[in-house]
Amino acid sequence: MRILWDLRLFSYGYRDRGVGTYVCAMARAIGERGMAHDIIAWANKGDVPDEVAAIPKIWIRYGGGSWQSDLARIPLLAARYNINVFHYWMAMGPVFRIGMGMFPPCRTMATVYDLGVEYNPGDPYCAHARSTWYWRMQKSLLRRVDAVSCISRTTKDELTRFLGGTTKRIDVMYPPVKNGEACEKSRETVFVTLAGAPHKNLVRVIEAFALFRQTHGSYKLAVLGDTTGAGGLPEGVTAGPMRDYDQLLDTCAGLVACSTYEGLGIPPLEAMAHGCPILVSDIAPLHETCDGAARFANPLNPRSIAEGMRDIASNQESYVKKSKLGFVRYRAMTVNAGGQWEALYEALSPAHQGSGRKDNG
Repeated sequence: MRILWDLRLFSYGYRDRGVGTYVCAMARAIGERGMAHDIIAWANKGDVPDEVAAIPKIWIRYGGGSWQSDLARIPLLAARYNINVFHYWMAMGPVFRIGMGMFPPCRTMATVYDLGVEYNPGDPYCAHARSTWYWRMQKSLLRRVDAVSCISRTTKDELTRFLGGTTKRIDVMYPPVKNGEACEKSRETVFVTLAGAPHKNLVRVIEAFALFRQTHGSYKLAVLGDTTGAGGLPEGVTAGPMRDYDQLLDTCAGLVACSTYEGLGIPPLEAMAHGCPILVSDIAPLHETCDGAARFANPLNPRSIAEGMRDIASNQESYVKKSKLGFVRYRAMTVNAGGQWEALYEALSPAHQGSGRKDNG
């Protein structure tokens, strides 16, 4: 069987963002499985992380284009390379330069990382994206694919609602997370949070830290990533590069991941892999993976976030233990990730063309 991976997302700045991390984790699981199928990649190999680039046997160069041209280009590629399954790794982006094809001559599947454009409240960019022809067309094309993989049960529920109810096969595929370095370092008086997209909620987290610091003046907040839009950083708050991330997870007082919206939320999983205490938003996808392992807070209420910081600061050892146990539980949810992908590809193979679909999520 010949499977075409659409990896163009790595040409558009997603190499180090959540969806890129997800694709890397899943590609690693597929590679470790050692499937016999031929993986063909549509992408520029130099844009793709090494751990993903090592898997495909054939590369189809990506020379740019538009989502409108993709409507015809994807079916032509599938026909030219005799593809049995086309795997679109980033459906419902939005990346307005890339899109799904119309009527490809093979079975197709789409991976939905999240539906933030549709369900992330209060984000002007998402409101704009919902109004575009791109989004409307991608929504229509998603109804035509043979199967969908989602990163969480929450995203699956949102997708079912998004499609107005569906009998389409929808599988939940949790990404494996690498173990952190084994260490028993003492935790420093530094909280870590991630910047970037508006849903990361940086402004409220900084406001919460100012409240927390009124009673814990020795603490600092390290913000990693793009702080554009946060304004000037107040006393005790520093900006740093993402390359410091793993080291800080080993030593910081805790990760503050109080997003207003997530499809799954990979940073808390990475923190648990390092035994790092986590303060997370009281939202469905984070309960799905972090129940019993995290301190939950209302992401819209800075006082609730500040109280969570105080709780972790006062009960450091307890939250380290909870985090470690939480990672053991999560790892059990992903132990057969490669096998899940193989089963899904097999279900889409030509031998199964006439079989009925079922929901295995």
